[in-house]
Amino acid sequence: MTSPAQIYATIGPASLSDTGIDSLVAAGVSGFRLNLSHLTLEQCEHAIGVLASRTELPVILDTEGPQIRCGAVANGGVVLRGKQSVTLRDGHGAGDESRLALIPHGVTARLVVGDLLKVDFDLATLEITETHADWARAAVVQPGRIGSNKGVTLARELSLPILTEKDRNAVALARDLGVRWFALSFVRSAADVAVARELLPAGATVIAKIENRPALAALPEILAAADAVLIDRGDLSKEHGALALPFLQRHVIRHAVRMGVPAFVSTDVLGTMAARRYPSVAELNDFVATLVMGASGVFFAAETAIGVDPALVVSVARRLIRLHERWRDGGEVDELVAAFCDEARDGG
Repeated sequence: MTSPAQIYATIGPASLSDTGIDSLVAAGVSGFRLNLSHLTLEQCEHAIGVLASRTELPVILDTEGPQIRCGAVANGGVVLRGKQSVTLRDGHGAGDESRLALIPHGVTARLVVGDLLKVDFDLATLEITETHADWARAAVVQPGRIGSNKGVTLARELSLPILTEKDRNAVALARDLGVRWFALSFVRSAADVAVARELLPAGATVIAKIENRPALAALPEILAAADAVLIDRGDLSKEHGALALPFLQRHVIRHAVRMGVPAFVSTDVLGTMAARRYPSVAELNDFVATLVMGASGVFFAAETAIGVDPALVVSVARRLIRLHERWRDGGEVDELVAAFCDEARDGG
């Protein structure tokens, strides 16, 4: 019989507490994700300690990887207006309407005049007009409001290391604290997986995140090199467009199933539940369709990190998984309806 689908919860302010972790465990979570793109090393160490004190379920360290990001910005978000000039520098310093920090270190030195940088899911676009050894200047060609620590897309490929300096420090810390599961962000090739494995503890579980064009091109090799893959629908849609995403998800899952490699899906799985207690009908359908495709489970992000009720998110997902299993095993529609009523009456 096929193993039940797994549910991994990203830990954040809404869930990082003794009661928060206990509630997620009781709801049926399979493990926990720590997203280095939104955690300092100190916060990561604290989170690992809290989790270790409450549960023995797996902790997954999700690296920053070779993605360009802007640093923190004033008041959590700034408006970049058309025709204004913005200075770009490496680092994590707070930015505003006239200056932004870029991560990882060394990115600004590799920019060239004419480069277009799309910030925060295309909410603003910058064009590089001037470059120097440790800073660059850009013009705002598409105005927009951007948030802190948001992704920056560059049309051309920069050959950045698969692990940032922060990633390396976090991996060493996590390894000493007993973490044995790692998700590699923005994997581009099987070689990236091999490089990372050299720094990971022996026998570590490596999840390659599929979220860019190079990963899709090298998918068979990556599937052969990794222990599992995670389809990050947010970043993947930035490169290919949202209209292509349903087909890209099916493409990756189909190949993973053929090769016997677990494939997981993340981003907006039950995204509405980040702000309210009930998912949309479309999200429920999407969740079940993802299971029907053959996905091994899901990773929740904002829903459990900053959502209004992280445990309820996991409970809804676990209920859908049980109902899917009954349907998969030949359950009739009226039986499923009755089962749903039983689930709801018993609290899921």
